[in-house]
Order: sequence, then C-alpha cells, then structure tokens
Amino acid sequence: MRTIRSLATLLLFAGAGANQIYDELCDKMVAAAQQAGRYFHEGNLEKVEGQAEKIKTMYERAVQVDPNELQAHLTYATFLTNANKLEKAENIWNKAKDSLSADILEHNPHLTSYINGKIQKVRYGQVSMLKDSVYSGGSGDMNQTLDLIKQQLDIHPSPQIYYDLATSEVMASSVDMNYVEASISSFRQSQKEAIRGYLSAKELLGVKCNPETSGLREFPMEVQLEGYRPLVHRYDRNAEETRKKMVIQYKPSKGRVALVTNAHIMGQDAVVGQDVCDTWSVSKIAENLKDYYELFAPEKVADAEKVARKYVSKPDKLVDALEEKYGRKNTNWMSQMVASFDKGCSCRVFNPSQQYRVNMAANIPVVDIYGADPEKNQDGSPAFINPPRKPKTLKEAILVSQFAGSSFYHFVIEVIPRITIAVKTHPIDDSVPILIPRDTSKNSFIKKFLSLIPKTQLDPDRLITHDADYKVETLHVPTWLRPDVTGFPESKTTPPGSLLRSTRELLTIHDTPQDYLIYLGRKDTSMRNLSNQAEVIEMLKDYAAQRQMQFHDYSKPMKSVKETRKLFEHARVVVGIHGGAMSNLVFCKPATIVVELGFQTPYAHDYIHMSAAIHFSHTLVLLEPTPLGMGAPTVTVDLPTLEGALEDLLPVKDEL
Repeated sequence: MRTIRSLATLLLFAGAGANQIYDELCDKMVAAAQQAGRYFHEGNLEKVEGQAEKIKTMYERAVQVDPNELQAHLTYATFLTNANKLEKAENIWNKAKDSLSADILEHNPHLTSYINGKIQKVRYGQVSMLKDSVYSGGSGDMNQTLDLIKQQLDIHPSPQIYYDLATSEVMASSVDMNYVEASISSFRQSQKEAIRGYLSAKELLGVKCNPETSGLREFPMEVQLEGYRPLVHRYDRNAEETRKKMVIQYKPSKGRVALVTNAHIMGQDAVVGQDVCDTWSVSKIAENLKDYYELFAPEKVADAEKVARKYVSKPDKLVDALEEKYGRKNTNWMSQMVASFDKGCSCRVFNPSQQYRVNMAANIPVVDIYGADPEKNQDGSPAFINPPRKPKTLKEAILVSQFAGSSFYHFVIEVIPRITIAVKTHPIDDSVPILIPRDTSKNSFIKKFLSLIPKTQLDPDRLITHDADYKVETLHVPTWLRPDVTGFPESKTTPPGSLLRSTRELLTIHDTPQDYLIYLGRKDTSMRNLSNQAEVIEMLKDYAAQRQMQFHDYSKPMKSVKETRKLFEHARVVVGIHGGAMSNLVFCKPATIVVELGFQTPYAHDYIHMSAAIHFSHTLVLLEPTPLGMGAPTVTVDLPTLEGALEDLLPVKDEL
C-alpha cells in the first residue's frame, strides 16, 4: 500500500512506494497538469489540450501497471475536474472510490468523504453547465432554467443555489405573479441556510454559538414606521385604465440610528455580525450567590464575594461545594444557571438593508454543510464555501454601505438617505468617519453624486471606502423600519417618504421652470433595450413640441451630475424604461408627471413608492410580456397604449 501525501497548491496526490514506474507516471501526470495550468493562463488552449492527451496516456499506462492502486485515479480525476471535463471526472472519481482498500482507509480515514464530496461537486457542475447553456445569458428558456436550478438543489442544497433560484423567480414574476411569493420563500431559505453554515464556520474559528440565541436579527431600535398612499394608473395594451390603491398609515419617520458594539462588518453588502458572549465574572457569581444564600444560608450573604473570587475560574466546582453542604435538591437552579453559561455566545447577524435579497452566503463566512456529501478538505475537515477575511479595525464608525450600494439605484435611493439620517435628521458627531460603498463604476458616479451635498453638511474627509471587512468597537447604522406589505416585496427596503423628502433638501433642488420632457431610454445595455425606441422617441418629440416643452433623450448619462440635477429640475414629464436612470427622479419637483415603461411584478415597483413619497403623478405602462421579464435583453412597448396614456395625462389643450 502506498502512502498518500498532499500537494496543497493543486489538491493533487503523489504516491511513493515500491513500484517505481507507477510512481514516476503519477509524478509526470502532476507535472503535466501544472504545465497545462500555465498554458491555460497564457490563453494557449491548443497546448492545454496537448497536455491533456499526455496526462490521459500516462494515466492509462499507470492503470495497466497497477489497476488496483489509488494514486493515478486521484491525480487524473483532479485534473479533469479542474479542466471542467466533468462527465469524465465523475467516472474517474468513482474508480478512485472503488480503489479504497481497508489498508488505505486505515491510514487515510477521511478519503471516503473527500471523494464523495468531489463526486457531488462534479455532478452539480454538470447540471450547472447545462443550466447556463439553457439560460443562454438571459435569452433562453426560463422554465427549463428553473427546473435545472431545482436539480442543482437536489444535489447540493446550498444557500447560493437557493439565491439563484430566487433571482430567477424574480424575473419569472414579471410574467407570472405566482412567482412573487415563491421568490420570497427562496430568498429567505437562502439566508436561513447561510446562517447555518455561518454558525458552523464560527465553531471552526473557535467561537461556540448558542443556536437558541444566534442567527439573523433586527437591529435594536425604536420601531417607527411610515407607510405611503400610492395612487397608480396602469394602462393595459387596449388602453383600458385600471387603478390600484393601497393605504397604510403609520407614524411619519425620518429614520433612526441603530447602535451595535463590537461589530464585525462582513462582505461587500456590509452584513453586520456581533458575538455577545456571556461569561463568568466575580460580580456575576457573587450576585447569584447572594440570592442563593438568602434562601438557604442567610448568615453567608456577606461572604458571597469572597466565595465568588475563589470559584470564578471553576463555577462547576462551586456547585459541587454547595451540593455537599446544602444538598442536591437545593442547588438545582444553580446548576441550571451554570449550564446556561456553557451554551455559548449569541452570534447575531444584522442586515443593514433589512431585506431578504441580500446574498448572505457571499458576505459572511460559510462552511459547506449541504447535501448528502458536502465537499471536504483532504484531511476530512469541512471546506469553506466563503472563507473568512482578515478585517481592518476602527474604534467608531457610521455604516451607510449596504446591499448593492455601488449600483446607481441603491446608492441614490437608499445610501444617500442613510447619509441624510447621519448628517441631517439624526446627526452623529462629525468626527465619526462614514463607511461608504466602494465605487465600481466607470464614471466614478459615487464621488460625483456626493459632491452635491454641501461640505458644511458632509465633510469629504469623513468618508472611508468600504473595501474590506471591519471590526468596529462602536458602530452607528442609520436605517429605518418599514411595514411588511403583502404583495409588495420592496416595502421593507424603500426609505420612508419623509426621509426621501429630507434627502432632496440635502441635495439642494433649485426652483426652476418645469418645461422639459425627458426620455430615459436604454441603449447597448445587457437588459431591457427597447426594440422600438426610434418610434417612441419620434412620438415623444411630437408630443413635447405640441405642448411647448423641450425634449431631451437621456439614453446616456450626462458628463456632470450637476448638469443632470439641473436637467431633472426642469422636468415636467419623465418617460422611462424601468431601470437605474429613473433614480434621477429624486431631483424632480412635486407634480412631475412620470410614465414608467415597466412590469406588473411588485419587484419593479420601486419608483412607484418614490413617486408617492415626492408627490409625482405616476403612470405604469406595461411592456410587452416576455418569458424573461425584467431580465430580457430586449423589450417592446405598445406605441398606441403609450400615446393614449400620455394624451390622458396632459391633453394638448392643457397649455403650459
């Protein structure tokens, strides 16, 4: 029997033993696999395939030399897995499993779970490749895609796959509203599974978590909610008007600030962790002893602190001593108290965005505990799906970074209101730094947008880019609580109306004439390019001219954010395809007419809330239905329907 030794960099095994020819072939396979990797990184795929043929030949020769040996199977299976030749890899991993003799397992007991994990991984990978082919970058069959994701879950029910299922169901909800509740359920299951993997990760990292008190929590803060009253006109393709009203009345709110001590900010979505570990102390033992002595030995009350000092490092021995002196029945409650301290820490996780759409598994450390054969390290220990990262440290900070904070919509409509709370509605000491999202855009829009806030309100020197995990002694989190409205998934994430209005004040909206019709088109983007955009633009130009308005095509952003603000301050009518550019509505004045070319799914109703909050007139014109819904590369609007909606909103006789 050969001894198995690891090559950590390649996760390959190299053998050493009596059969020199076999061992030399295995070593040459390893060297060829390394060379194939170098060719791949150079982009020389032809030479990669040449190395693959060499490895295959050497594998076949090694098996001829000794068909019962394990090493060649492990080496070749690992290469095939890394090369994404998954069907062949599954076959060789099974041969490796069949080669596990009693002698091998005696010295390497974890190899069975290691190989089983690899088999599960390549099976999952095969379904994933088929799913990607069917999905075809957003232009494929959505129903078949959903079925394949469910097959992935059957193999590896991890939080990431539940998240993929949820996002696909969100797109499907544009066509079939039954997917709304299904997507919410999948999002929540993703977070639930991620928390399970997180608690396992904490244990590996040396923190024992009490499952009864650990998990996802709401921020500790005063509950103060604000609803809204959207009155939305929706036109169907036959220009028949339907109306939808929703009335939710709560106390007005301009947000609140949650305070978290000893916080751990994790991932780009700024998920906040906090470990509350209740440990023994002299004062805690003395306090409980006084209660105990008052019941069973009043004369000993004065000695409680002295006894506590004696037993502070060994509370279990204290229980033994009390039982010996006063009897077991009189120490039951003391034993229960000691046991409660042994259950571990409360490992809490807070979601600054307060929404289930955060992909927890991509932010917090998660161990693979999913499926019948989760992937393991070669020593049998659990493998990390998302490993921990070394954090930076801060004594005090304000966190405004959040879910998708680097995207234009989430930055303008959620991050900026958080800044508003911190500097305007609930100001925090201006010496405390503010953690803002990392700007991943090509035009550095975050820096430009922040320049709209007067320096007297927001000192740029306070800003720190959230580009790593952080440990913070005192963390301020500007946030809000909102009503959870059935059928409206975004109800818990959008800022309260009064906070949005305060945000507009911070951005300094000027008093200007409203004499523009602005069209928010989408051009050369990955989703929702309007197929009949040229016809729409011509119609809008005529519409604007007949009403003495200037027309502006905002298919591409302007160079300056101040120019953008000035343009939207002049808006009388805004017509736009559902997308991030509609976030610029924050610059518009009340009574602006907004016509959104969008979708029936409530996942696309973000701007309906904004219109209700800032008192716009909002009309939703549904785009032609497509199987991919919001994720469709190309969409179409029915031109007569759009014309009818605009005519009703602002007839020609209504001169400006």
